[in-house]
Amino acid sequence: MAIDNIVVPEQNGNGQPGKNDASASEQQSSSFSWNTIQDRLRESIISIQCNSAMFFDTESPGCGNATGFVVDAEQGIVLSNRHVMGPGPSYHKGVFFNNTEVFLQPCYYDPIHDFSFFRYDPAELQGFTPKAIELCPEKAQSGLEFRLVGNDSNEKMSVHSGELSQMDRNAPDYGSGYNDCNTFYIQASTTSKGGSSGSPVVNVEGQAVALNAGGNNHSLSCFLLPLHRIVYAFEYIKRREIPPRGTMQAVFKHITHVQAERFGLDVATAVQEGGRTEDATGFLMVDKIIPDGPASGKLQVGDIVISINGAPIAEFPEMSEIVDAAVNACVELKVYSGGAFKTEQVVVQDLYSVTPSKLLRLGGAILHDMSFQKAAVAAAPIYGVYIAIDTNGFVPQKFRDCRHVIYAANGMPTPNLDVLLDIFANVRRDEPVVLTIKNMHDLRNESVVVARHPQIALPNAV
Repeated sequence: MAIDNIVVPEQNGNGQPGKNDASASEQQSSSFSWNTIQDRLRESIISIQCNSAMFFDTESPGCGNATGFVVDAEQGIVLSNRHVMGPGPSYHKGVFFNNTEVFLQPCYYDPIHDFSFFRYDPAELQGFTPKAIELCPEKAQSGLEFRLVGNDSNEKMSVHSGELSQMDRNAPDYGSGYNDCNTFYIQASTTSKGGSSGSPVVNVEGQAVALNAGGNNHSLSCFLLPLHRIVYAFEYIKRREIPPRGTMQAVFKHITHVQAERFGLDVATAVQEGGRTEDATGFLMVDKIIPDGPASGKLQVGDIVISINGAPIAEFPEMSEIVDAAVNACVELKVYSGGAFKTEQVVVQDLYSVTPSKLLRLGGAILHDMSFQKAAVAAAPIYGVYIAIDTNGFVPQKFRDCRHVIYAANGMPTPNLDVLLDIFANVRRDEPVVLTIKNMHDLRNESVVVARHPQIALPNAV
């Protein structure tokens, strides 16, 4: 997923479908045309030139091109993908349709979902004011004809047509790097390629119904992120606030009713126990549990969620609403586990507390806190100091493969980067630094090595 690659009929006053209402709807639809979609969106689409400076969390250094679009022209807010912004130090420049260039200030990236917000200075635009593209998640429906408008292969204003198909796809698996989770994705088929990441997926009215996020290199399938949690975060970003985000340190996936029955869950019984099947295609099931996290020891892989705080849960948006509103509080989960129903109290942790926000650069080594993203891929606890890269021999060669975590230094535990820095501060230059290192994919074994002295050369200390 590299950047360069990823109806209910209206009713009349009598409660019956009205001919006049239907005619008005048809007239409104006929007033829009796909032939004018470029003219209507031209000023709102931005080509983003990206330059990532170093390894950090799931991302590596490099440069590329992507897409963003204006969602608030007055404040200069641009929506794009998380993997476009990247979690680490980076530089981004936006280019409008008339080649006006603006500096894009990173504003917010979601710790899990593949979206981010930039800001630019509206005063830098001369002679035009872009129109904000409206976000309408409720208008995304199976069978909807759409246009994906972006900078495909760095070609400005490329337009690709398609039709929304699967609305409840699980998040795509991109491998050992960044992966989204705990959300639906929309599947469709288009001819878009690299550079179209962050493109709006618009209906004939020019409203965004989804965000282009990734694709399959071996087919025409593209993966679109629904806008529900984007709209939630956007309301906070407009107020210059950080949206609350919670986690139980568990990864869920969607399964169908038939799959749930194979696990032994009777759908009718699930409804009696407080579940929901109406207007739902299945249930949410626990797919991964982060060791030593809030859900560890309370939930198990294979548990099927019936309700949270008494509210029936069958889809990701409704689960996210409850979890994000309960940060640092307990939620009550009712699950089907091992052939029986049970209820568990789980603490919702602040998701930002397990998202690294600073790094330490030691010569060629880059160290930062273990992240939820890395822990979820490896099913490892969020503990220790992650070795993002080492190109200058801080640790031996075998520990430079982006899979290792420092668990202790000079015999003292290092649960996070701050503790490791305190240990380094008390080490003289002529003293060795003995590190206990574990492979996050094999925590049963540990290695004890003598590292080079951490000579921090400014300005590389962050």
